[in-house]
Amino acid sequence: METFKEKKILIDKSEITYYDEGNGNLTIVFVHGFPFNKSFWKPQLEFLSKQHRVIAYDISGFGNSDEKVN
Repeated sequence: METFKEKKILIDKSEITYYDEGNGNLTIVFVHGFPFNKSFWKPQLEFLSKQHRVIAYDISGFGNSDEKVN
């Protein structure tokens, strides 16, 4: 299984973690449901990143993303 490098971005004082892998004309964004995190999508990311850009992120308060700051 491929290892994905976790990236981080600061949005409204909250740090959001995500994977951004692959390249291609098509970008696919994966959003996990409750109570999971971005790692839920790893099999799909591994397969699809061979031909497409894939992004999966941890929504606020899940995985390694901060809880939303008011």
